[in-house]
Order: sequence, then C-alpha cells, then structure tokens
Amino acid sequence: MAKIATSSSNEWIIKEAVLFFASLIESEEEAFVENDAFAASLTNLLVRITGANSIRLGADTEARVVELAFNITTKIRLDPEVLAAWFKSQQQNGSSESRQLDHREKFAGRTQKQDFPLFYLLMDYIHHEGKVGDFARTGLLYIIEAASSSVLLEQWIVESDLSTLMATGLGALYSQLSRKLVIDYPPNELPPILAFSDYQHPKSNYEIVSSCAVQFQSHLDTFLSHLLFWQDVLNHCRSVEVKSTLLEHFQVIFLQQLLYVCFPRRAVRPPTHTPLDTPLCWSRLMWTAAHPSLC
Repeated sequence: MAKIATSSSNEWIIKEAVLFFASLIESEEEAFVENDAFAASLTNLLVRITGANSIRLGADTEARVVELAFNITTKIRLDPEVLAAWFKSQQQNGSSESRQLDHREKFAGRTQKQDFPLFYLLMDYIHHEGKVGDFARTGLLYIIEAASSSVLLEQWIVESDLSTLMATGLGALYSQLSRKLVIDYPPNELPPILAFSDYQHPKSNYEIVSSCAVQFQSHLDTFLSHLLFWQDVLNHCRSVEVKSTLLEHFQVIFLQQLLYVCFPRRAVRPPTHTPLDTPLCWSRLMWTAAHPSLC
C-alpha cells in the first residue's frame, strides 16, 4: 500500500493510504505500531509524501497526514516501548562517532533525520495555523516528554537541531512584525482622555504600521502563540539537559541576537500624538511569557 501511494503521485490514493494506516494504528487486535517493518513502511510513506519533491497535498489530506503522525506520538506517550520501532539512533546501532561534541557542534546541532524522521516531519509543521499546527506541536511535546524515559532519545534531542530550529523559527515570526509601530485604538475603544479630546488616528503607510492593523494583529497573535508553545515545551520537558539546551538557544539566538538588537527600533513616537513609554510588542511579550525561565 505504501509503495503504491508513493509511486502514484495521486492525492486520492495517498489520502486513502493514510486513512488505511491510521485504521491499523488504532487497531487493538494487532500491535502494528510496535512492529519494525510496519514502522519502516509508514515512515517511508510519510517522508515521501511530505518531502520537497512530493506533490502538493490539499489542506484536508495534509491535516490527515499530520494527524496520523500525531496518533503515533500518542501511542509512544502511552507506551514508551513503542518508541523503539520509530526511533533508530546511530549511537544505538553502534555507528556514531565516539568522540564528544565540542561546544560549537553541540550548539549548532547535527541533523539526524534518518534517526527519527517522524520527529522532523512534526517540526516542519509546528508553525502552521489551525489543527495542522496543533497536531504537530502537541505531537512534538509528547516526543519531548518521552525523553525522560529514554537516555538515548534525550541525548539525541540535545545533539539535534531542535533548539536551533525552534529559536530561529520564533525569531522569524518576530521579524514579521512591523519595524516601526505606532500605538492606536479602535474608534469604539478610545480611552476617555482621548475620546473627549481632539485626538486623530495616526495614518499608516508602507513604513509605519498602526497597532490596530489587522495584519499586524495577526502576525502578533501568531508570534505569541508560538511563544506559548515554547512555554509548553519547557513545562512538559522533564529532562534537565534538554531544557537547558533549549534555554541556551532561546537566550543566544532570540534574545541576544534578535530581540535586544531590534527592540529600540520597534516603536516610533508619532509626531502629533501621545508619547510611547513601552512598545506594545514588549508588553504583550512579557504578559505572555509566564514561564520564569523566559522572563
């Protein structure tokens, strides 16, 4: 079934194959999800249909694919022994280098997609909106939780580029926010002191964006939702080493290299309106970042 779907380049056949595998995973009569041959066949299908050279899947089929990957992580969460069928560490197979990683290699991370393709499939979708992103982020949380009961997985996550991808992804979402922002209020939500004055709403242009703009609010909400995902990861992660690696990358890549550098330019003082004491982005970020390690 997997070979037919991957060679067909037909979305209907691919979708039917995904639904077929999903029914097998949910089957309680046979332990398909623990079978190495089943895991290898399904992994090959998922990698082939989501790869760079695959056909473009429709929204519904794509959601089914990510949901299938999520269902596998749910099985891993319920039974840690299932992990062995889906995670094949090079170190476990005796083919990894014996030397210790230096600090630079450890920080950058070493791509090991062939060890755990399911993990990277979910990583590719964590920044998506809707249920696709929800499935991907929750599935990734379940895998990170599993690191507390697997030393090999814990070390693999530390040496992988998870932390780099998460930190740069958060930085990319932050970079979508306007470089110059002017604080404004919807007409029906003006503070009384402005409502009874001659206040005029500032005009936006290609350079200066109003804080009420729909596009800006959409980008801000997306950025804050992924900041919450960071907090969920830290809250669910019981591995001290994984958590410290994540926080190190958050501090260096996001805080030091991006946020601290961009912060002074994130707001401009409108020439004829009330001065800005604290940029909106910063205040919203601090309200959202409830985890003490991120504040």
